[in-house]
Amino acid sequence: MSGAGRPQAAPVAAEGLTVGIVAARWHERITDQLVARAEQAAGECGAACVTVRVAGSLESCSRSCASVRADKATSRAPGASRSSRCAGLDG
Repeated sequence: MSGAGRPQAAPVAAEGLTVGIVAARWHERITDQLVARAEQAAGECGAACVTVRVAGSLESCSRSCASVRADKATSRAPGASRSSRCAGLDG
């Protein structure tokens, strides 16, 4: 791959924003580099970072969806649809 035609990446102004990074503890040799680059990119844009390590992506989605369900149980408007991320996790 030559990289010809790819868009040029440029930092954006993100001062005052916080970026949440969720990374699996699995395959740390790979994910450590991904997290480091994400934190670097956020820093270049002026954003703060909060990084959380989780067991894996499925566990993370299950916990997130459980939280969404709890929030929606108390504040969801009648007839509002659930997030497609949570499909099948309503156990």
